[in-house]
Amino acid sequence: MVWFALNWLFLAGLYLAFTGQVSGAEVAVALSGAFAATAYRLGVGRFGRAFSSGLLPAIELSPRILAAVCRDVGKLTLAFLKLIVAAHRPQGSFVDIAFDPGRGDPSSRRRRGLVVTGISFAPNTYVVAIRRPQQRLTLHALMPLSGPKDVQWPL
Repeated sequence: MVWFALNWLFLAGLYLAFTGQVSGAEVAVALSGAFAATAYRLGVGRFGRAFSSGLLPAIELSPRILAAVCRDVGKLTLAFLKLIVAAHRPQGSFVDIAFDPGRGDPSSRRRRGLVVTGISFAPNTYVVAIRRPQQRLTLHALMPLSGPKDVQWPL
């Protein structure tokens, strides 16, 4: 119950911080929205499938995702500067990278979901398809990218 209350208040405070104002209506929306989000998370964690709770792997991947986002923001900023200065338009392309999709077990599903989300979160790349037989991941990249070092977690 303490966990629920802490998450509820944290999400309500986060909402109020993002709105930048505190009024009766905003507090009501913050509290009700945060309550619904916290209840939903609790329900998914308790009654959802075994692979639905990926908090620890997600936390472990956060530094790699943040590094990919920073690297991609730098690449895209440089590309947009080239576009502005020299009218050089970047050419997007489809890229296949090595990826072990695993089997149908819950841990493989969780890992695939985190990998697809993490890769698509960075602004340069977007996952188009997981090709299981070939053990490849098809991405669309605006700027050229290097192949991953890890086929389990290619972030």
